[in-house]
Amino acid sequence: MEVLATPKLPPFRIVASLSKGDFELRSKLPPFDGGAETSGSFASSSPPDSTAAISLSGSPFGPFSHPSYTSPVARPTRRGMNARRHDRPSGWWFPARTTAYFLIVAAISLGTLAFLGLQQIQSANADSTAIRVDRAGRAAAALVDRQFNDASVSSNALGSPQSIMFNSSELLTPNPAWDELLDVIGATNQGAANLFRLNAETGSYDRLSTTFRTPEGERVGGSQVEPGLISEGHPAYASVSQGVPFVGEVPVAGRLRLAYLTPVLAADSTPAGILAVDVGWVDDLYRINGEASDRAFWAMVILLVTVAMVCVVVMFWSFRPLHRLTEVAHVLGSGDDEDPSIDLTERRDEIGYLARGLAKVADLQQSLERRAYNDALTSIANRAALLQELDDRFEQITNGEASAFALLIVDLDGFKEVNDGLGHKAGDELLIGIAASLKESLLPGEFLARLGGDEFALLSAIDPDIEANVDELVQRAFANASGVFNTKAGDASVSASIGIALIPHHGTTSAQAMTHADLALHGVKKKGRGESMVYESHLAASFERRLYLVSELRNALNEKLVRLEYQPLYDTAGKLCAV
Repeated sequence: MEVLATPKLPPFRIVASLSKGDFELRSKLPPFDGGAETSGSFASSSPPDSTAAISLSGSPFGPFSHPSYTSPVARPTRRGMNARRHDRPSGWWFPARTTAYFLIVAAISLGTLAFLGLQQIQSANADSTAIRVDRAGRAAAALVDRQFNDASVSSNALGSPQSIMFNSSELLTPNPAWDELLDVIGATNQGAANLFRLNAETGSYDRLSTTFRTPEGERVGGSQVEPGLISEGHPAYASVSQGVPFVGEVPVAGRLRLAYLTPVLAADSTPAGILAVDVGWVDDLYRINGEASDRAFWAMVILLVTVAMVCVVVMFWSFRPLHRLTEVAHVLGSGDDEDPSIDLTERRDEIGYLARGLAKVADLQQSLERRAYNDALTSIANRAALLQELDDRFEQITNGEASAFALLIVDLDGFKEVNDGLGHKAGDELLIGIAASLKESLLPGEFLARLGGDEFALLSAIDPDIEANVDELVQRAFANASGVFNTKAGDASVSASIGIALIPHHGTTSAQAMTHADLALHGVKKKGRGESMVYESHLAASFERRLYLVSELRNALNEKLVRLEYQPLYDTAGKLCAV
């Protein structure tokens, strides 16, 4: 059984198409709470004894089921997106950070190179000092060998002196000749020279002569014997006592000198004394190492600072276009209304390639936004844009930035007849023409949108006296949405019915505003057409009654309290023509 429900028929007039004909059932329901009689219809695809689906003409009250309102998906308002400002890094941050990374790598590299270079310098200084002190020892031994016929020098395979042997012990006595010879040795080696004699009683070495001078220029010790200057515990004592030369650092006056101490042997090859020569103070000799380290350090610091400054400036200007593209990408991603102008698309490098890609993304985003917020047929705002505008205005009211405005829902009377009589193409032309007329009549601050089908919505400008001034907007809407319009298929005549909700009196949310304006529109439709009506609270009561009635009828069907009765219908000839 196929059942067709016709909401516009008289109260509960049900028409069903059966295999053997049609049937008609009329029913009257008592008024609800003393109100007017309620009409509705139900449809069933089941046998008469089964449950049928029921619907009432009109729309139940409430935003959850209103036929002309669909709650939008929750999303941030444009106003909220404009107000939300994101912290953006300055154009110096990326170059500075990149330069810092580069400086870390450069510092490690330069530090490693400087360390290796200083190691080479120190190694070269050590080799040079070792050669110098060895030559000092050779020169001293050679001068002694030339000065004294009773002296003989023993050297190793490399020519370095190992010992000096005196055949006569009388040579190791204080003598002006030793003073003169040590002065020559010191001048030759550019250092100091000392002669020591072994004290058999103490086992230490007494100094016989030296080139050291007092501040007054006198020879230290006055050419007299200075006892026990080299004794056990001295760095060279053990070596020279065994007849082995000592090369290294020795303490002198609280400091260290780099010296070559050659053992002096008696005729029987036993230790008899020491000939000591040096090439200067150790800290003076190695001061160049410290100076080289300091110079390398400061040179590296100056180089890194210079490179950092140059790199930051160069990278700032090099990455400035990239920073601009980063801002554009941020604007595109955040959904702000700021215009993401891209002026780098003419470049032929990677920056230009990226800019052209972002330009395509921006164009695609604008295209998608136009499709999301504009009606494809009339090119005016759509339902989503209207709800967004309503959300923005309610936010302004909440923040005290706006006072009041009006929402008008305009429905075209007779549009179905145009579609049926002249065709859907003519209906589209009619909608485009009416949308253009309404748009041309808009004043600053007003907003127009198409809700769908033959319904349009108008928002007035913010006006504290909107109740007194709404009539002017209504008359403009009537003038532009009513009358005869020319289409290619012929003239189309329509009128307009308008439902009005005054905000914030008739709603504090978009859902309430849409519902109340639509209820006012249905009130106009119920009274007649071509008129306007401002929402009143009693309009909601009627839909509440309908909602209650639908619930009760559904329960009755579920409990099988409703049944169908068939009545034969005969024509004037007495022939059965319907059931």
